[in-house]
Amino acid sequence: MLVLAKKIKSPYCMGLPMTRLTGSSFAPDMRSAQFEIDLARTESARVRQARDESSARNAQAIVHFAAQGIAFRQSSYSQDYKDQMVRTVDSNGDQLISQAELAAQAGDAASPESVSKLYAALDQNGDGSLSARELNDSLPDIGRLPSFQNRLMALAGHGNAQPAAIGALYHDMCTRYDAATILGGLAQRTELSA
Repeated sequence: MLVLAKKIKSPYCMGLPMTRLTGSSFAPDMRSAQFEIDLARTESARVRQARDESSARNAQAIVHFAAQGIAFRQSSYSQDYKDQMVRTVDSNGDQLISQAELAAQAGDAASPESVSKLYAALDQNGDGSLSARELNDSLPDIGRLPSFQNRLMALAGHGNAQPAAIGALYHDMCTRYDAATILGGLAQRTELSA
């Protein structure tokens, strides 16, 4: 039997190529949603450890400046993006994400069944609830997307890799990859990988 396949532009955040097989739904070429969630969690743990080590190394300086009324906040564009995503999804601000909140942000393309599967996949400790931290840790870092990396390299190639230009690039990427794009794509991929 001959099966025709065609590459299309991915409808989800990771920008991975999708293959549409004749008579079937979309299926990821390379990664499952659970793999992407696990990868994001691993990266989140690495970033948290690096931030904690930096805080420990710089504790004296932080205390010195705090005594002078200068406050420090360690963050990154990626972390700010993930924090904003969590605030968007957690509409009531209780630090717990309900399935209804997740569904509201996943968009119309995500079926109730796919949202339920995604909710279970995001619930890292399996306790039946999804904390804001579990969601934050499970979101992909948009700075690692090939589309971002390519645009960043283009900035560097034009000698424009200044902080303001990089910030503008992150802002543009955050606009392109909103909650519906990220969560809707993960929900669809969770349903497909089941």
